[in-house]
Amino acid sequence: MIRTFYNVCQHRPHQLISRSGSTRLAVCPYHARTYELTGKLRAGPTLKPLEWVPIPENCNWKVSVENYSECYHCGVNHPTFATGIVKPETYDIQAQGYCLRHTTEYQNLENMTYQIDSSQDHAEVYSSWSLWPMFLFQVYPGNILNTYHWRVIDGDHVVVWRG
Repeated sequence: MIRTFYNVCQHRPHQLISRSGSTRLAVCPYHARTYELTGKLRAGPTLKPLEWVPIPENCNWKVSVENYSECYHCGVNHPTFATGIVKPETYDIQAQGYCLRHTTEYQNLENMTYQIDSSQDHAEVYSSWSLWPMFLFQVYPGNILNTYHWRVIDGDHVVVWRG
């Protein structure tokens, strides 16, 4: 039996092996993914959330997704967000294919519940991308990343997994 594999990282094309010799594993020099000589992925670095928080909701998934697609309710239901993070007059939502991009200038970061190192690039920026239909990620001031993934239970129930 002859076994071969492409000399290319499966994550994104990058040459795995550039010299002759022998080895038991091939490691992508760019993506750090490790492959067996059969081409099977053995290991790869992955981002891990600090925690996954399930948020059960008693509504249709479309209603829940739409809630994250606008910020009209933010002033009433999310006062810290509306008075601290976002500057309502600069809040902008733009459709980009299957993506909604939310951006805003920050208003007052003094009331944040965590410290922000403003020396980092874009540390004082909030932006959000909703990838239709069931995934959203938000970058809060301080480069804090939140992700949301909707998992439908039935027509009237959905669980939003926040990481």
